[in-house]
Order: sequence, then C-alpha cells, then structure tokens
Amino acid sequence: MRNVYAINNITGVNNVTVTGVVPNSAVYTDLDVAIALSPAWADSNYTTPTITAFRNAVTAGQNIARNLDTFSQPMINAAAAAIVSAFNGLVLKPAVYTALDTALALTPVYSDIYYTPTSIDVFGSAVLAGQNVSRALNITQQSTVDNAAAAINNAFAGLVLRPAQMQFILKSESELDINRTNNSVTGISLRTNTVAEALSEFTNFAVITITDMNGVSHSTNDLVGTGSVISLLDKDGAVVDQVTVVIYGDTDGDGLADGRDATIAGMIASGMLTLLDVGEYVYAAADANRDGQIDNEDVALLEQAGLFLVDIG
Repeated sequence: MRNVYAINNITGVNNVTVTGVVPNSAVYTDLDVAIALSPAWADSNYTTPTITAFRNAVTAGQNIARNLDTFSQPMINAAAAAIVSAFNGLVLKPAVYTALDTALALTPVYSDIYYTPTSIDVFGSAVLAGQNVSRALNITQQSTVDNAAAAINNAFAGLVLRPAQMQFILKSESELDINRTNNSVTGISLRTNTVAEALSEFTNFAVITITDMNGVSHSTNDLVGTGSVISLLDKDGAVVDQVTVVIYGDTDGDGLADGRDATIAGMIASGMLTLLDVGEYVYAAADANRDGQIDNEDVALLEQAGLFLVDIG
C-alpha cells in the first residue's frame, strides 16, 4: 500500500474510518505472458476439446479488467495459470490412415509369378513400407502416411504381366521327356520324385499343379507316381498344358517300385490285364526294365525291388 497507518489503544468495539488509503494495483505480467502464448500449429490441427479449452482460457484472460487492485491478484494469477495449463494440454489430432489402409488392402489380380519381377518387387516393397509406417503419427506427419499410400497405389497401377506361356518349358539340363503324341512325361526318377523335385524341372513363370491319378492335389513332399497329372495354369487359372506322368516300375501310382507293382506287371504279362484295362500310362510303366516288352523279367525286377535287393532308378 502507498501509506501505512497504525491505530493504537482501541479498547472497545469501534467503527474506524481510515481515509487516504489506496491499494496497490494488481500485477498483470504473468497474465500477459500467458495470453501471448501461441500454438505451434494451426488450430485445426488440434483436437477440438483441447484447442477450445485453450481459446476459452485466453478469452477469459483477455476479459479481465485492467484496473484491478492487489486484492484481485489471485483471480488474475488463476486466469494466467488456466491459460498455461490449457496450452500445455493441447493435443494434436492423430494422422488419418484411411487411404493407407485402403492401399494396403490392394491385392494383385493374379499370382505374383505372372508379373514381371521388377514390377511385383516394387509393389511388394511399397506394401512393406506402408505396413511399417508408425500408427502413432499425428496430423502434422500426415504426409508420411499419404506418401506411403501413394507409393502403394502407384506400384499397384504399375504392375506388368509377363508374356503368357502356353506350354511346359523344361530346364535345358532336364532328363524329362514330354511326349506330345499322348501328352505323357517320362524321365522322373524313383530316387527324386517328390512334387518339389518334379516342379524344379520346369522353368515356366506360371502356376504348376500336380495331382495324383485320382485328381487329389499333391503337397510339396508327396511322391509323384505314374498317373499323376502335371498342369500348367494361365493367369486366370485355366489349364493351358497338361501331361501325365509315367514312371517305369510304378504301376500303382504310389511313386514306388515294389511287390504291388510286380503283381500288376505279372497280370499284364500273363494277359489277365490288357492295355484297355489299365490304360496306356500304367501299361507303359509296367515295362520296368524298359526293354519294350512286359514280361517275367519286369515282374522279377519289381519283386526284387520290393525286397530292396535292387534299386530301380
């Protein structure tokens, strides 16, 4: 206060009137500093509740009269504190991932193998990059999300199909032989006749399937046997080339040469079964020693194979 007065010797209840006493003016420094606070980003980047709370606090601070005295200082300090608290509580909106999620859901129309390596690799890399974008980004980092989405969309639009392949293509060093007269394939060894090993003989950039003689799909480690069907599919899943496997010595189609095959070969050799009965592929497979005729030598060879005395490769 500007003046200090001492009142002494009051012994009873009295009304005292003091004149000439003027309270000090309130201090607005902290309030002015608070009002001057400015968010780093445009208001639209902040969540509605937090930016509204901040602007309301600033407005309340601005509306405080500037002629208050020291008795009003707590109110002024509270207004300043409210602004600072609201400023510190500002929360940026989260980034929007809708476009990125839509892009990540894109799936090539055809299997990857039907696209050129470069174009499918670019697409795969873009998708991986999109999947790795942090899900904790805020709206000021929206460009990171949008760029990832755009990269996926561009890569998807840039996918290029390989030229169509309508027939099987064997490796140059392959020992397999495709007979186009009856669409059979020979040369698959009983030592290396898993599905994976059979598929490795082809160089086609296309889906190739193998089923057994009953049409049941083979898995990678299954054995390919006589009667198995190898099919080449185009990008739409239609069969464009197909061959049937003949493995000499395997007459029952299980991918092995053993006593059961000897029995079938014996029935063919004795005339109990004919070409019409077993079909041309099984009939050809009964010629275990590949000498051009089915006889007791083939039967004996298969019996020995069943006893593990010989190995029919």
